[in-house]
Amino acid sequence: MSLKYSYLLDFPRSALFSMGLLFSLIFFNAESRAESKAASITPFPDNPASGAFLQQSSASLKITPISIDDVKLRYVGSETIAKKNESPLSFADIRTGVVFKPSRRWGLGIGEILPPVSVERKITSIPIVVLNQVNFVDLKVNASVKYGFSFFGHYLLNDRLGLGLGIAGRKIDVKAEGTSQGSKLFDGSFVLTDNKLSVGLNYDASPNRLRIGLSALVYASNGISAKIDTPLASGAQGGGLKGTDQTSNKFMSEFLMGVEFQVNPLLTIYSDGLWRRADPSQEEFSIVDLVSKKKDIHDTLSYFGALSYMVRPSQFGLATFTYEPSPIGPGSKGEGGLSGFGMKETILLYSGFGDLLPAWSLGAGYQYGEELPTQDDTGRAGRPGKGRSDKVKKLERTSLKDRITFSIGVRYRRASLGVDLDGELPGAYSQTKLQFPISLKTIF
Repeated sequence: MSLKYSYLLDFPRSALFSMGLLFSLIFFNAESRAESKAASITPFPDNPASGAFLQQSSASLKITPISIDDVKLRYVGSETIAKKNESPLSFADIRTGVVFKPSRRWGLGIGEILPPVSVERKITSIPIVVLNQVNFVDLKVNASVKYGFSFFGHYLLNDRLGLGLGIAGRKIDVKAEGTSQGSKLFDGSFVLTDNKLSVGLNYDASPNRLRIGLSALVYASNGISAKIDTPLASGAQGGGLKGTDQTSNKFMSEFLMGVEFQVNPLLTIYSDGLWRRADPSQEEFSIVDLVSKKKDIHDTLSYFGALSYMVRPSQFGLATFTYEPSPIGPGSKGEGGLSGFGMKETILLYSGFGDLLPAWSLGAGYQYGEELPTQDDTGRAGRPGKGRSDKVKKLERTSLKDRITFSIGVRYRRASLGVDLDGELPGAYSQTKLQFPISLKTIF
């Protein structure tokens, strides 16, 4: 079996259940949407300047009430191991954003506030490779949120330029216990912290035609304290308890740039590019080899594109495309090797706490209702909106129905990966995901 670390286009199609309220707070989750995260005027904090042009206080909610996912994996010398899940609700895709506008020029926003909660989950028959042997492990995970918050503010510098600042922080404790055929395989304890400071701008380059957005992660601090106790690492391995404590501090490690281009009154094009810089100094404990290794990690550039077409007043057809590369390389075996795509990624994938990369996705949807009213619609900033006079009238209505924009869609995500014999965990992996997202926007 000789596989390359690349797409396996001939590997059977499948999909994985991507649920888990807690782990969705830690790992990046690409969502189906028909707007630019950087350039569009939204109450979300992806670009802290995104709400600068909003005329009134606004709120938005995105949720995936139906998710059908599968995963297949095949290790060297083993049969294909498949798992399928269907969920009435995918917590990983719930997003909220609220912007309060005390004045036309400035506003404050809330992305999330997480109360201290504890979540416990049991997953059975996870295929884990330890020292070149496949073990089917029953995993019990208890995760506790210590705190979680995301706040942002923005200021309309002039009629064409808005600036923003955002802060976010999270701390999560995770305890995991793995058993195989009644015998303990490992106990794990992890403390994860994540703190961020970001800045952004939103520029109306050509009123009612072209809008440009840029967001930068100025500072990010990620810490992990991990301890793993396993009888498999005793004796010659130097004792059963293994642990690492490390903090990664990065400056200017992420840039999000987007455009919103109105081709004509009917058609609008959205596009985003997300660049992330990796920290090659990271280390982690390899469950495969039971040693600590440096991480095989790389910079990435993700792309998103979308179209919105007005089929009739207040009704729009939507189409989206996303490509996400993988920041994690294949790694290599042994104490002197690198920790790459290995057991941690496989556990997250198989148990439903993570997604396989690289991946692409296609989406389509329908939107009813106008876009959120902006300063351009009142004539107080920029020029009056072309073909959007209904937004000004909407502000004078009291009906909740008239103040809500509703969207529904379908999203198909496909990922496949092969790791050759020189990698940390040789095998073939495939994931597909079919989701039906819903979003609501309102003014108040």
